[in-house]
Formats: sequence, C-alpha cells, structure tokens
Amino acid sequence: MKKIIIMLGFAGMLYTHNVKHTKMKDYVFIMRLEAITPEVEAQVLPKWAVLIPQWIAQGHLVDNLVIANEGTLFSGKGRAISHAPINNNGQIVLAVMQIKAENMDQALELAKQSPTLDVGGSVEVREVRPTPVSTSK
Repeated sequence: MKKIIIMLGFAGMLYTHNVKHTKMKDYVFIMRLEAITPEVEAQVLPKWAVLIPQWIAQGHLVDNLVIANEGTLFSGKGRAISHAPINNNGQIVLAVMQIKAENMDQALELAKQSPTLDVGGSVEVREVRPTPVSTSK
C-alpha cells in the first residue's frame, strides 16, 4: 500500500489515505469550470468534503490535482508560447482526479456525482491506458 495525500478544492482541505491496489481500471476525471469565485467555492467545497471521504472508503479515489488558473501553453513545432489556460467552450481545467472503477459505466456513475456539475461545470471521463514507455529507473 502506498500513502497518498489528497488536497481538495480551493481551500486546501487535506485527506490522507492508503491506496489499495486492485484489479479495477484507472480513469481520470478532467473537471472544467468557467470561473472560480468565492460563491462557487461555498457551494462545492462542502459537497466535496462529503464525497471525497466516501470515494476514499470505497477505494475509488487515487489522486486529486487542483490546477492553478494561470499557465503557459507551448504548441506546434515552433513551440509557440501562450500565457493563458486552454479555454474549452468558455471553461478551463480546474482539477484532474485519478479514479479506480470496475469499468467505464461505473466511472461515469461516479463522475455524475461531481459537485462541479452543480455549478455549471463539466467532467470529462477518460480511461488511462498503460504507459507505452517505462517510467521506472
């Protein structure tokens, strides 16, 4: 078992848990939102504070990365630089969660529980494929 510290949301709430290695598949949830305001935080943080411990207890949550709004984007062969986050239909990436689920159907059911949806955000669900190149030393 490996110990993981999870930082939840914008206020820096921390959860520590042990990850159980199971036969479940890995998925990522890519959370997007138009804007992070104090009102949005007030709506979603209490809901995440209930949901995160449930997912941990059920063995679904592996990791949660809250992404800063500011970023630098390199693109193309010329390595063009842009100092703004990628905007997808008016939304920017807010967080990325690594989830364990039996299959895509279960991952989709978990994603539907996301409080980000309650404030007009979106959750993209993708299965994580095995890494084609070894990352171990």
